[in-house]
Amino acid sequence: MLPEVNLNPVTREDVDRIAGWLSDTEVSSRWFGHYACGDPVHRGYEPSIMLESSDSMWEQVFLLDQNRLIFSIYSEGTGHIGECQLLCDGKGGGELSLLIGRRDVWHKGYGTSAMLELLELTFESRRLEKAWVQVSPDNKPALGLFRKLGFKSSKKTASCSVTGTFDPLILEMQAASFNFCSSELDTETWIPTVTVSGLTGSGSENIAKKLAEISGARLLGTDEINKLISERLKCSTGEISDLEHSHRSRFSRWVREVADNWAFSGGMVEAVD
Repeated sequence: MLPEVNLNPVTREDVDRIAGWLSDTEVSSRWFGHYACGDPVHRGYEPSIMLESSDSMWEQVFLLDQNRLIFSIYSEGTGHIGECQLLCDGKGGGELSLLIGRRDVWHKGYGTSAMLELLELTFESRRLEKAWVQVSPDNKPALGLFRKLGFKSSKKTASCSVTGTFDPLILEMQAASFNFCSSELDTETWIPTVTVSGLTGSGSENIAKKLAEISGARLLGTDEINKLISERLKCSTGEISDLEHSHRSRFSRWVREVADNWAFSGGMVEAVD
């Protein structure tokens, strides 16, 4: 089940946290990269300037500009975790951007939840016809997230690059696609899980790692999978092992003894959000 998030008005405290998050190179590289001077790029406003801005300037950027909507992403229990924006082009389209700045909540569905909220605002509240995102080709988790939501690669390319290191791909979604997907979406069951298993020397672990890299998915090993199952079933990992052993046939026990230990058995869950 996806976590619930809220898109809230931006506060000065939020902007201060944004500035802190962007000082982390790994975080800023997932946003819009860096200027030639090395400073992180933040489109829409400069955090250091807005922290010292007048009330009138603040209102102009965050409240009065109806072509660029900027929101802080909050979730109950975790607080402020990121920022998202909608930049309308005045022609029925809009560019979306999403940043989950807190690395401790990556890979937990917050980015997916926030993007769904932003898409709903884009297509249902603002009635735009299409939306697009710019994503670094190296940001495999983000590419996996947007493609999972129904974005398709666009033939057009970015008109310019704000840095020499960020040459983005453009993915688009039409309003009709979102309306169809949202009508079919079940947030409790729609995220797929892929398992990869193999005997010692089979190369299964390398295959799993490659699949996770290609799909932008999170790779889990056997121990972590068992831990998650035990938390869900509210029992110990030892109890799960005992149950598995008690229901294993005599033949499967013999095969397991002959095979000794499996090299790898794991699963992949949703991309970083």
